[in-house]
Amino acid sequence: LYIASVYWAVATLSTLGYGDVVPETNAERLYSVAATFMGGAVYAYLLGSVCSVITNVDESSNMFYRQMDELNRFMREKGLTQDLRIKLRDYFRFRRNSRAMVEWSNVMHLMSDSLRLDVAEEVFGRWVHAMPIFRDCPKRLPGLLSAHLSSL
Repeated sequence: LYIASVYWAVATLSTLGYGDVVPETNAERLYSVAATFMGGAVYAYLLGSVCSVITNVDESSNMFYRQMDELNRFMREKGLTQDLRIKLRDYFRFRRNSRAMVEWSNVMHLMSDSLRLDVAEEVFGRWVHAMPIFRDCPKRLPGLLSAHLSSL
C-alpha cells in the first residue's frame, strides 16, 4: 500500500498522469517511480544546460548591461543632472566600442603581414580612398595606411 501511495504521488506531481498502462505489482510501481525521477532529472539537466547556453551566448553584452544598470542606479542615487547622465552613458558606450577595437587589434596582430594588409584594405580602404588627399597617391599607400589604422 505504501509503494502504491508513493507511485500515485510521483505520477500526480510529475503530471505524467495514469495512462493506459498502469503498474500492477510493487516492483512495477518502484520501477515507474525510479524512471519518473530519472526522466525528471535528465529533463532538468537539459533545460538547465539550454538556459546556461542562452544566458552565456553574449557574455560581454551581459556584462555591459550590468555595468549600465549599476551606472543608472549610481546616477539616480547621487541625483546627477540629465546632461551629466547623458555624458556618462555616452562615455560607457564609447568604452565598450573601444574595447571591441582592442580585441580586433589583437586578432589583427595574429595575422601575417600580407593578410593584415588585405583585411585592413577591406575594412578601412574605402574610407582612406574617399579622402581627397589620397586621390593621386601610389596605389599601395591607402592599404598601408589602412593597416596602420587597424593597428592603433
